[in-house]
Amino acid sequence: QGHLAREFLTMQQQAGADALFEDFARLDFRGFFGALEAAGFNGLSSSPFSSYIFRSHCEECDAARGVNRCSFRRALGRLLVARGVFRAACAEGGGGESVLSFSSFPELLHQVLVRVAREEDAVGFDQLLEGDEYQKLVFQDFAAAERNRLSEVECGAMCLVFTAIADAYTTGARERRGLGLSRHDYGRALQRLGLGDVERVFHGQLVDGVFERLDIDRTSNISLPEFWLGAARLMHPVEHGRRLKCLPSWPGWPEFRDAEDLARRITSLCTGDVVLTSHEEHPVVRYLQFALDTPWNHAAVVVRRCPLSGVANQKTHDLLRRCPFRFKRHRFCTPGYCRCFDEEPGDFFWSKLHGTGDVMLLECTGEGVHVYDLVQRLFEAPAGHYSAIAVRRLGKAAGRDDRELVRIFLEKVRGSLYSTDEFELREAIAFEQNRAPAPQPEILDIECRSHFCSELVAEFFEHMGWLSPDRSPRSVMPGDFAGVGAGPCGHPVQLLSGRASFEPVEVVWSRELGIPLPSGCPPKK
Repeated sequence: QGHLAREFLTMQQQAGADALFEDFARLDFRGFFGALEAAGFNGLSSSPFSSYIFRSHCEECDAARGVNRCSFRRALGRLLVARGVFRAACAEGGGGESVLSFSSFPELLHQVLVRVAREEDAVGFDQLLEGDEYQKLVFQDFAAAERNRLSEVECGAMCLVFTAIADAYTTGARERRGLGLSRHDYGRALQRLGLGDVERVFHGQLVDGVFERLDIDRTSNISLPEFWLGAARLMHPVEHGRRLKCLPSWPGWPEFRDAEDLARRITSLCTGDVVLTSHEEHPVVRYLQFALDTPWNHAAVVVRRCPLSGVANQKTHDLLRRCPFRFKRHRFCTPGYCRCFDEEPGDFFWSKLHGTGDVMLLECTGEGVHVYDLVQRLFEAPAGHYSAIAVRRLGKAAGRDDRELVRIFLEKVRGSLYSTDEFELREAIAFEQNRAPAPQPEILDIECRSHFCSELVAEFFEHMGWLSPDRSPRSVMPGDFAGVGAGPCGHPVQLLSGRASFEPVEVVWSRELGIPLPSGCPPKK
């Protein structure tokens, strides 16, 4: 029987292999936050900023490339700074508490920033935040809402977020030699943070609107303090959630827990009631919400069912030949998808909730203009990452029961395309921000037009004789249907006196209701 020789690495070989492994090894999301926990920094993976923190420490800010040893050590160093400043502030405050109130926050923030950025930038941020309003906004970005106190973990997240924003800013502003970010290059800095390329999102129509919100001092350049404030708002738009929670109907309908009660609530909706939704996941949504400073970024309208005739998709084929770039996203009318040409009476075939088949939703998305079964579209189909759904009912609405009048409009717009005009959304945002007059009314016949979501709802109101003639449908954004509480940039929709009136916004569903979407049919009593 032979003997196997045992082989050994020399100490030099082992050290070389270990060094190469450390140089080339990379941490993914789970490994990065696991390693931070092993170093004594717990809880950061559950921060609402965690994905941005991870990405900012990856090579070239690319999440697929992971975090190397050097970047990990840099994160540890920054967290040690935050921990030291936080604990010093707690000791100075006395009382032995491990959380800080708002009264201690401005000084804490300044001490963090002077240790991770230039003194002049920290002072500039202090000046930008002068007064309680902006200071409270930044505090609310990071402090948990339920306790209104800043913890050590949240302070650490804040430090990593502000250094990530500063790094992205420095990379974007390098070519301008201290002049700040311009309208033409600020998008690259946002992209490094993982917020999406604003120049490519929606054909660049949001570039001006987002820039105007970032450029607080109106110098046509974005300073680092301005970028700190704006980018943090884009990452975690906490103020929008707070506005929603102030609505008296928050967090939504309790009837979601019982099928019969929910069906009765849904069938109380009438033609003309506006459905508002808040999404959070897509870059288009984030930038649109930020530009208009409103939680609502999509609108549709309830229509009660009426008989529809015609040949499905005949118009759509002609429109797509003229605008072939819409082929990829547009959905053709089919019986299993929409009710644009559905002549079957009763409930929609795919819906699990019975007795609601007469309540439909007229909606314009990237998939085009369609008439949907409301229950199936909002609650049962694969969710569109809603964070909240609301309805703003019409109180008195003349002609809402005129099925022939409704039918005429639906047959004209169904199968139409989502916006094909590269300027119309940009013009509407400029009007919302008071930078330009209202866009001129569309001159094409409505059957040939493209639409965006809130424009379609306003066109329906115009057709029904409810919309004030002073307002062009092309100037209406989703938040305008929510009234004065939609946000500071809004221009609330005005209805013709004696023809229609709005009731208060009513929250239908939110994540805090505790019922996930898409949902199955709730149990019967």
